[in-house]
Amino acid sequence: MKLLFVSRSTPLHRLGGMEILSWSLAKTLASRGHDVEFLTTEIPGFGPRTRVDGITVQALDCAGGRYSKAWWQKSQSIFLSQYARDVDLVMGIGGGAHGILDARLRTGCRTPLVLQSHGTPWGEIISKLSVRSPISWAGACRNILYLARDWRLGHYSGIVSIGPAVDAALRRQPMARLVGTTPITMIENGVHEAELKFDPAARGRLRQKLGIGPSTAVAISLSRVIFQKGLRESLLGFARLASRRPDVAYLIAGEGNAEPTLRAMARDLNIADKVHFLGPVARTDLPMVLSAADVFLFTSLRQEGLAIAPLEAAASGLPAILSGHLRVPELVAGYVPPTDPDAVAAALAAMLDRSQPDRASLLPRRYSLDHATSRYLQFFEETISRR
Repeated sequence: MKLLFVSRSTPLHRLGGMEILSWSLAKTLASRGHDVEFLTTEIPGFGPRTRVDGITVQALDCAGGRYSKAWWQKSQSIFLSQYARDVDLVMGIGGGAHGILDARLRTGCRTPLVLQSHGTPWGEIISKLSVRSPISWAGACRNILYLARDWRLGHYSGIVSIGPAVDAALRRQPMARLVGTTPITMIENGVHEAELKFDPAARGRLRQKLGIGPSTAVAISLSRVIFQKGLRESLLGFARLASRRPDVAYLIAGEGNAEPTLRAMARDLNIADKVHFLGPVARTDLPMVLSAADVFLFTSLRQEGLAIAPLEAAASGLPAILSGHLRVPELVAGYVPPTDPDAVAAALAAMLDRSQPDRASLLPRRYSLDHATSRYLQFFEETISRR
């Protein structure tokens, strides 16, 4: 099967849940013998056509990692000239293939085109309005424009929702009206369990480097360091825990514009010596970082589709504390109101008191990458057969 993935960004641009998921899927499909190409925007340090992880990457000459007029025009043009008759199926990551869909409708091309949906503009509007920030509110206004663009959803060959929250959002108004009769299939995000296995030696090395004792209880958050991800709320909850239980530490992994404010908060709360900002974490270092912790903390304020970090933490054997609106079926997790620091502290204390003798994986099979890949292949074959 020859497949074309289309996305404005990949892990070669930046690390994020959407980029990690789509790339991992493409990489696994390639390892199973399928011919996979990735059409994307300009990648710093890479040429226009290269091969990485068994995937052929075609980077167009337009602004890297974002939508632009040049992206829409050039992706349409190269699809019609190079791919329209040469691939079995095209999968757009988010709205990355909207331009190709326009070209397909204009020319009558019958190549199946599916959408991998990580969320909806309506969900983004709600998420951004929930954060007390004029910048976030301005972002919500921009998402109204994206909502208008989604008239295209009814013209895709099929839609994959990456988790229960996205699936439900696509099936209710206002999105259901835009989706129309396009079939929706839910395939939950999947992670590579073996790559994230608990490593006791790495746990000791990182703790020693950070000055954290072997018996200290450690919480970790892994996400973009922005206010929508609820890191301010996590920090307040951790501070309540630290006031009652001194031998604790908190790792914040990721990068983003909220870090200076969070550092100042940690100083004001007198816990700066217990909070460690790790910055961006390379994929190769992720098992070490997760192994150093004892519980995963994610009090996101966003209407997340299906966040990948809690699944990665589960593969490392970490139980999770998650916002109440982010329920993940079968995951070992406690759920809290993200804006209640006492509830966050109590949940952390309860989870840390549980014994974890072997740190075996806690990842349910439905969230494994192998399971997700098999589901995608079945979905692709069914979509192609409907052509």
